[in-house]
Amino acid sequence: MHSEFVTAALNPDQPPVGIPDQSGRFNVYRNNIVVGLIDALATGFPAVQRIVGIPFFRAMAGAFVRIHLPKSPIMMEYGVEFPQFLRRFQPVAHLPYLPDVALIELMQRRAYHAADAQPVTMDQVINLHSLKIQLAPAVHVVRSEYPIVDIWRKNTGAPDQVIGRTAQNALISRPQFDPMVDPISSQQIDMIDPMAAGKPLGVLMAGDATDLPDLLRLLISRNAITGLSHDHI
Repeated sequence: MHSEFVTAALNPDQPPVGIPDQSGRFNVYRNNIVVGLIDALATGFPAVQRIVGIPFFRAMAGAFVRIHLPKSPIMMEYGVEFPQFLRRFQPVAHLPYLPDVALIELMQRRAYHAADAQPVTMDQVINLHSLKIQLAPAVHVVRSEYPIVDIWRKNTGAPDQVIGRTAQNALISRPQFDPMVDPISSQQIDMIDPMAAGKPLGVLMAGDATDLPDLLRLLISRNAITGLSHDHI
């Protein structure tokens, strides 16, 4: 009964089971639910909405809402499937970077709600070869074939941002209260997963590590490193 009610509440073609519809009151209730979920998506993905425009976004979000029910009563968790939905949504196929922009916004939300952690300082970074790094819970990365950081910035308060022609990866962190988005190189993003897995930096330095110093400086400046230890390789 509960699943049938929820399905009916999100599907205008399906009448409620076992509930008499008095003067269209259920339709009003249904509309309020859908509008509320669309509003939640608009709040969570403002850059995506700016790129496609409000009317199109709300129509697209309505299509998403009807196939992706909330899995939690906490609205900040709603929309985790939205980036993948955009990859399959044919009307935005001409905007192939859009799912990656949505993923940046999703990772920002996760960074914002991540647990607090005490950052380390640069003077604590010694003996790089055996150093193991613990990243803050707020750290996330997004890989892309498109200049997604430039596109995201242009659509989140920096209208004069010039969009480059080269691919960009994004590092999402939370130095203070609000998440930040920085472009990082392909070499740098390839280093993040081994770091998070507890690999000593010597493993990374065995290959081309020319971008490692800049990555460490960026992580420290963003309060993204919260623990250091040493291990023998």
